[in-house]
Amino acid sequence: MQNNQEQKEWDAKEYAEHIPTRLTELISELHKAHEEGYLDSLQTYVELKRFESTYEAIKEIIYSKAIDEADKYPEKSFKAFGASIEKSSAGAKWDFKEIEGWARLEKNKKDYEEKLKTAYKMAEKGDIYVEETGEIVPVPKYTPGKSIIKVKI
Repeated sequence: MQNNQEQKEWDAKEYAEHIPTRLTELISELHKAHEEGYLDSLQTYVELKRFESTYEAIKEIIYSKAIDEADKYPEKSFKAFGASIEKSSAGAKWDFKEIEGWARLEKNKKDYEEKLKTAYKMAEKGDIYVEETGEIVPVPKYTPGKSIIKVKI
């Protein structure tokens, strides 16, 4: 009976070791089907988003456990499972929102940005934004965003 249990554990371990290769092959097959014209670009993109959605959900579930496992290694950097792994701390965050002076400066910044955006829009029409003081408001550089598509699975 124990021999059968050992065989099941070995089979499961061998199966798990081949999962990364099989996943890579599956995604490569999807890419190949697209390249050979069997799938159009939008369909291929939707399928990749489906993979990504599943991958991200599972990755989020496993992440904290993976950190616990990595902490078992005493080194900051080490190699495991065919990858280089480095442990580090994420950057700390500062919150200035409760500080009156910061909030005032932030509001002034936003107001000034709006003024600059208006100057840009006026310049597009050939006009110049001149303040009541006679100061010319500079025109900021504008770079339009690229076209994107959003896919919800």
